Amino acid sequence: MLSVMKFIRRQSKNIEKFAREGKVLVVYGPRQAGKTTLLRDYFDAYSGKKVWLQGDDRIAAKELSSRTIGRVSPILNNAKLVIIDEAQYLEEPGLTLKFLVDTYKDAIFIVTGSSAFGLAHHTTEPLTGRASYLNLYPLDMHEIDLTLGRVMTLSVVHDVLVYGNYPAIRKENDTKLKEIMMRDITQAYLYKDILEFEGVRNHEGIRSVLKMLALQIGHDVSINEIATRVQLSRTTVEKYIGILEKSFIIASSTSVNTENERNEIGKNKRYYFVDLGIRNAVVSNFAQIENRTDIGQLWENFVFIERLKKYRHENESVDMCFWRTYSGSEVDIVERKSEYINAFECKWQDSKVNALTREAFAKRFKNLGIKVINKDTWPEYLL
Repeated sequence: MLSVMKFIRRQSKNIEKFAREGKVLVVYGPRQAGKTTLLRDYFDAYSGKKVWLQGDDRIAAKELSSRTIGRVSPILNNAKLVIIDEAQYLEEPGLTLKFLVDTYKDAIFIVTGSSAFGLAHHTTEPLTGRASYLNLYPLDMHEIDLTLGRVMTLSVVHDVLVYGNYPAIRKENDTKLKEIMMRDITQAYLYKDILEFEGVRNHEGIRSVLKMLALQIGHDVSINEIATRVQLSRTTVEKYIGILEKSFIIASSTSVNTENERNEIGKNKRYYFVDLGIRNAVVSNFAQIENRTDIGQLWENFVFIERLKKYRHENESVDMCFWRTYSGSEVDIVERKSEYINAFECKWQDSKVNALTREAFAKRFKNLGIKVINKDTWPEYLL
């Protein structure tokens, strides 16, 4: 049964790779993305002395946050593997983890953090040189393929476009329950982190900003336009978008570097949702694909975020960009490492790139062709 199935996660091999004595491995990601399950597998397989602690256990959090050997050592109990789940609940988690790593040098420390971890609590600075970081997003299509096989993976694409790829969603067959679950994840988990840890009190304000972004997928975002529409200051809108991005709710795409190209539109950004189920919950639209008018936006978001998850889950650093000119040429995704390496157009049905766009792009990027990812070709590029 799907309800009891355990998905194969690509980050499993990176847990093995980066878990080291004298270091802390921080696993970031949104709630319900599978962080606890991933680490529980590693914990259960570890043969040495070990301890699992919950950051939201007030007693354990208080003792760890004391940063005194007399209070911390009894909790760790000489464990060689220490996992702290939901470490954002520790007081000053960065300083606490620095104390643990510096004091218990022969232990492996692994912590999970949901969206708020490292935002208000300044986690990264105290851990400079002491930590490795991994992102765990909701399932990517390759992970579904590894677990369910190619035939079933091909059959779930329409469902993913509507309900997203959270592990619990992929295990559920009832569409009404999926809709309820996605609303719960959006309300009870994502907003909870933002309100609790970032001090955002204008719940409706940040929801309005998020809804505006949901309706502008695939388009350059104007901060001034959003500020006017939702009646907030530009500074506040920028702050909210920054929080939403750091909280793994949205991901940004920047325009290709245009320093020497007068015809190119530079310094703009586009935003995509890390999970389409969240996006559809925000706009209150769980209609099936055949009844939707926004399939183009959903498809572009799907392709962009699957390419992003592919790189993040393989621990590769790749910039995700787009290219647009004042004369109307546009390419949805341009990927860059030290140089530009891939270019994609996202089209639900069409398989052709505009001739003028192809010609202009060829002049700008002489060794880079444009590939089309549509509903027929996607397995070649996303699995």
